[in-house]
Amino acid sequence: MDTDKEYCRILFDILLCKGVKDIVLSPGSRNAPLLIGAACRPFNRHTVTDERTAAFMALGISLAGKKPVALVCTSGTALYNYAPAVAEAFYQHVPLIVITADRPLEWIDQDDSQTLVQPGALDKIVKGTYDIPVEHPDAPHEAWYVNRIVNEACNLALSGRKGPVHINVRLDNPLTDVMPFVSGKPRIIEYTDNLNLPPHLYKETASFLKDKKVLVTAGFMQADNELNKCMSAFARMGNVAVMCETLSNLHLPGNPYAIDSVLSIMENNADVCESLRPDVVISIGGSLI
Repeated sequence: MDTDKEYCRILFDILLCKGVKDIVLSPGSRNAPLLIGAACRPFNRHTVTDERTAAFMALGISLAGKKPVALVCTSGTALYNYAPAVAEAFYQHVPLIVITADRPLEWIDQDDSQTLVQPGALDKIVKGTYDIPVEHPDAPHEAWYVNRIVNEACNLALSGRKGPVHINVRLDNPLTDVMPFVSGKPRIIEYTDNLNLPPHLYKETASFLKDKKVLVTAGFMQADNELNKCMSAFARMGNVAVMCETLSNLHLPGNPYAIDSVLSIMENNADVCESLRPDVVISIGGSLI
């Protein structure tokens, strides 16, 4: 059986996809959904009652295996016991995924037992802090947001100078409700800053895109002649459309491609908009005006 908390399920499914094999768990009540979610997935689970010891154990496992390791503790002062090992991980560039259970935001600073402001508690010794909100059935878009920030947290921990990140998970009662386990296939976001990618990735990407309707959106950028040539060639493909901001500094031949012009023509025809809905969106440059 799995926890009925969708955001916890998303979190652990992404951790598995990001290469987390070991997870160090400390007991508690507020973190019950996290413990249930971890227990039904194929992690190497290590249960350590004392959080200070648990964090150093996770640090050692990560150093020995050269892999990211996750930590799970309950709410309140438990997370501060992680601080010594997390500081070691920060300065040794060890990717620990620190996961702390927390109460709903409205109960913070209301004299509720074992509550304190947890996001930011480790900010000087982690690469980033992420706060997962309490689930609300009338906010389905939040599951997309949770998926995004967990991907971002893992990517940050594993990129550049590796290091720990803190994911704070707000959980409301009931904490121990369960549902049948279903193997998850979450959306995975990868990050690379290296343009010298293996040739097979280019081939796989080309194969994936060839039967899709592709839309490229270009925000503000500095002028780049090489990019302009490449984008002109890409835009000539029959399944590719490009929409540019004026500040994108892209100057493409052929049909109108300015975002404002295209959208103003389409705005009163819902059928045309639906027929042109892309399968894949590739964004380049900065924000869109």
